[in-house]
Amino acid sequence: WLLTAGAFMGMWPELVLMDWSSVYGKEVLNLDPSRAAWPYTVFVAAMIVGRFSITKLTVKYSINRLSQIGGLFGTAAMALAIFSSSNLAETNQSLALFLLCFFFAIAGLGIASMVPSFYSAAGHISKLPTPAALSRMALFSSVVVIFARMFMGSLTERFGLPLAMIFPIIMFFSAALISAAVANRNKK
Repeated sequence: WLLTAGAFMGMWPELVLMDWSSVYGKEVLNLDPSRAAWPYTVFVAAMIVGRFSITKLTVKYSINRLSQIGGLFGTAAMALAIFSSSNLAETNQSLALFLLCFFFAIAGLGIASMVPSFYSAAGHISKLPTPAALSRMALFSSVVVIFARMFMGSLTERFGLPLAMIFPIIMFFSAALISAAVANRNKK
């Protein structure tokens, strides 16, 4: 169950940025629709670079350690992205957009190994065949995502998008902590 929770928490920030980053750009930074899509594009590009780098990095480091360290840096970057850009939006929109893109790039690199590390660790569960573990993880995440999206929408409506983003930031940090626990169990 620890892996299942970690996988959900590790994928949740990705899903939130997919759903909400353009809305954030339009509503919080007051960007036109084209520029509002830049931060998510930068995040995804960095995440792709990070995922393609996993093979080379795992020669020297365990994927769980990469996930742990990436999760900590990614959490800090996502928090800095949201709170610096929302505070600068009215006074310097260009700087707010730059900081959002810059910190989203770091968050994208940080989250790149998160979900792969949890799915990889599923292969080390001694009492459960790997296909069964992966199926349980996928089912749990699919069901929980439905409710988490509703919760995120409620948070956004009640507190505004910048404060609602605390939820995925907390999930990102929690995934890093769970990744650390998994890394300590499965030393490479």
